[in-house]
Amino acid sequence: MLNPAVHYRLEVLGGFRLKRDTHQLVSVRPSCRRLVGLLAVTGPQHRMEAAEALWPGLGERQGQSNLRTVLWRLRQQEGELVTDDNGYVSLIGVEVDLTDVVDWCRANLGESVPGPMPPEAVAHDVLPGWPDNWLLLPREELQVLKVHALDAAGNNALTAGHFGDACHLARIAISLDPLRESSNRLLIQIYLREGNPVDAVRHYRLFAARLRDEIGADPSPDTTALVAGNPPGQEFSSGENHG
Repeated sequence: MLNPAVHYRLEVLGGFRLKRDTHQLVSVRPSCRRLVGLLAVTGPQHRMEAAEALWPGLGERQGQSNLRTVLWRLRQQEGELVTDDNGYVSLIGVEVDLTDVVDWCRANLGESVPGPMPPEAVAHDVLPGWPDNWLLLPREELQVLKVHALDAAGNNALTAGHFGDACHLARIAISLDPLRESSNRLLIQIYLREGNPVDAVRHYRLFAARLRDEIGADPSPDTTALVAGNPPGQEFSSGENHG
């Protein structure tokens, strides 16, 4: 039975950290940690699906046996953390940083004016270092959602003249996807709007060199056109050698 006095905060972005009552760090066994991480990322799971995700190819009987062992261990250590009801397992009474980031992203995709800045965890990957196959799709989907939301929020901040916020948002997006042209173009636009054309040209050249080195392509004409009127005394060529 849930004890409303017990509250958990789970971080799965940038690593796995479970805190009781928001501050007391809870040490969780690796086998139990994998189940908690699965439920935090994917939501409630049928017992069979959870066992197959955690122990793929092991067989239904052994997988269910492993799951029962993990659930028993969790109940012994943190009885209020996971519920097993009608064949489904789920977290209960747990705040998850991933939920905060997803909520911020979805809210900003539908806005045309600046909103609150994102949670710090937006810059981090989901459970880095975990090799589980069930994480591949959630990681990819979250990456796409984050960069789109960061671009949207950055453009809104730029339009409103909030250059510092816009720059911060663009840089986070670029850190997540260095070759994403829309994010790099946004940062160039911010520099230009701030009255820093030298910084704009410098970033354009860094981006163009990275793009050429990694995929053999040049920035789009739209991006190149932003810095066509480069500062006096600086030669500019989109095809220059950056070797």
